[in-house]
Amino acid sequence: MSHRLRFCLLFIIVSLVACSSLNTRPLKDIDIGQGVTFSLLPVLAVDRPVIVTQQVVITFNGERHTLISTFEVSQEKFVVVGVTPVGVKIFSAELSDQSLEWSSLPVLPSQFDAKYLLADVQLVHWPIQALQSALAPSNVLVQQQGLHRVVVAKGKNIIEMDLQGEGPWYDHVEYRHLQRGYALFIDTLSVSPL
Repeated sequence: MSHRLRFCLLFIIVSLVACSSLNTRPLKDIDIGQGVTFSLLPVLAVDRPVIVTQQVVITFNGERHTLISTFEVSQEKFVVVGVTPVGVKIFSAELSDQSLEWSSLPVLPSQFDAKYLLADVQLVHWPIQALQSALAPSNVLVQQQGLHRVVVAKGKNIIEMDLQGEGPWYDHVEYRHLQRGYALFIDTLSVSPL
């Protein structure tokens, strides 16, 4: 039996047996870099609610993981659910104007936190003006030239994003967190009304 197949079977078995942890917090500030805080934004002002499905490939410490991410965006809430390629739910997060609630399986690495995924999604898809107001300190900038977006702190890029297609739901995104050493390769599979 291959190593990959054994890992998938072990993951599925542990996933089915494990309990998920549920966390609710009213505070929505996230440290996205050294000395950089991002306040999760209220839901995106959309003309009509949508469901967006994306394939996300995560690279970190020489490892590569794939997940399917589905998020719904409406005037009331922003919900993200992540599943393995075989359909096992590994996390969910829901952001409203009042709170942030997330749950994840305990088999995920300890450094995984769905709040970071929410921040990453917002940094990619939300308008620049809204993002700028959500960053602290005030000398942290979000800039975009064409289809290249960066978060700059103390004159250095800490996050770089290369975007393809039309926003806000870009066809393909290459997201690199230069301080934390991870990258996301995001392909939008579908966008449909909710």
